[in-house]
Amino acid sequence: MSNANVEVKTFVLDGPVAQGHSEAAFPPLKMVAKRYRWNPSSSQSKVADYLSGVSGRGTDNLPSDDHKSGLTLLFAHGVGAHKEQWEPTILSVFQRSSLSSVAKARLREAWAFDWQNHGDAAVLNRDALQRRPSPGVSVYEWARAMSAFMKSDHMKGHKIIPIGHSGGAGAVMLTLKDFPLWASPQVAFILVEPTIMSEAQWHALIDDRMEKMQFSIRMTMKRRTLWPNREDAFAWFRRKYPGTTWDDRVLRAFVDHGMEETPEGIRLKCEKDQEASSYPDVEGHFEASKIVTAVCHTIPIHYIWAKDPTYLPLDVRASLSDAAYGRTARSIKLIEGAGHMVVQEKPDLVAKAICDVLADTAMMTTDQMQARL
Repeated sequence: MSNANVEVKTFVLDGPVAQGHSEAAFPPLKMVAKRYRWNPSSSQSKVADYLSGVSGRGTDNLPSDDHKSGLTLLFAHGVGAHKEQWEPTILSVFQRSSLSSVAKARLREAWAFDWQNHGDAAVLNRDALQRRPSPGVSVYEWARAMSAFMKSDHMKGHKIIPIGHSGGAGAVMLTLKDFPLWASPQVAFILVEPTIMSEAQWHALIDDRMEKMQFSIRMTMKRRTLWPNREDAFAWFRRKYPGTTWDDRVLRAFVDHGMEETPEGIRLKCEKDQEASSYPDVEGHFEASKIVTAVCHTIPIHYIWAKDPTYLPLDVRASLSDAAYGRTARSIKLIEGAGHMVVQEKPDLVAKAICDVLADTAMMTTDQMQARL
């Protein structure tokens, strides 16, 4: 990380009105994003600023012309995480890509988003979230915000690969609802430990699903929320599961970017009731399952799974790429020594798997990409 030549900018994006709700009861929420660009000529001081959490705003820093044909990666995190937890993976992707001039040309830029009630977005939207009659931001609302971003000038002419972890995987698949298939800018999807399943599968496993959901809610609501300082918080999480399994860089990002200073001490940016409300939000993941079935023969879908099936049963995982369900996968990668929180546990191995997808996508000719249209 210390020698990565990456430039980063922070953007605050206006989100759409929550579908099916009045603007008065559900005021539109902001979505916070960071854009990452590889720049071998950037100074080490800029990199040091970035690593210490300093970032700017604006629309400058355009990529050079030879990068404009490359791929743009959009990263969506899972429940309880935030955009910066992707940073070790993103930096590793850039570093791996920079080892070859051919590989580097495959990557244009990367973006990571905060779910509207997580991370920096949780702080920015706190008043608006509190005015809502009930806590929570559905994956549908997050997906619509990401779709609006894909339609914005930021993404004009970009070939996009959305990458979602856990609940973020369902959200990125739902972005296809806002595009006709023949005109969608998404040229492939990478789903990391997706929590996508059909409604029938959910009900067939209802006891197991409800047990895991209720456990996640209980642990969230019981969790400690205040620490004297960041170093104390880092040490505390390092001693407690799941922090004991996380890569130090991801845990540091969690403490540095997922927590805020208050007069009483350091606290989590995401409110406990907001996080807890995300676990029962299953309808969007059912629909994401249908979208996978509808598009997987047209838009390549790549899966990254932890070898240890800690969250979804193996048969449910397998069904997402099973021809018997009308589905296929372009590739399937298994990450050794990790569980469901594979992004937090093995960011470099996740990056390697992503780079394999970039290589595969770069080999697709323009005609092959246009064939789906």
